[in-house]
Amino acid sequence: MYCPCLMFFTKECKGEVTYGNANSTWDASKSYEIGSVGELECFDGYQYLSGERKQNITCSVEGWNKTGLESCFKMCTGALQYGNANSTWKANDYYPIGDVQTIECNEGYQYLWNDIKQNVTCTKDGWDKSNLENCVESKKTLKLLI
Repeated sequence: MYCPCLMFFTKECKGEVTYGNANSTWDASKSYEIGSVGELECFDGYQYLSGERKQNITCSVEGWNKTGLESCFKMCTGALQYGNANSTWKANDYYPIGDVQTIECNEGYQYLWNDIKQNVTCTKDGWDKSNLENCVESKKTLKLLI
């Protein structure tokens, strides 16, 4: 007895998979049996929230199974200037989500607590500036404290 429902299912998986800022790493011209496990790798400068850059994907009767896969998020890069302070890291490098870097007040400036450095954290949305304070001129700091 013929069942037309079988035409919607596959006996193998083929082709490249792109999902959530990641590409497949296998040979897309080959066929893979159901149950085969392939690997997706994040684009350059991207990572999963777990900190990893790769995850597995399985061949199922419906093709490569994307259920439950994570998306890759852009890592932090670039210089940061904020409130008379500048980043101290290399602007062209990529920094993983969760990484903490330092910004430093420009010459002649400091924070109200008399320090010149402050930490900034890389998040999936970029450098988190929400808790950063502005540097003020060193002379003004003394006046504010008196």
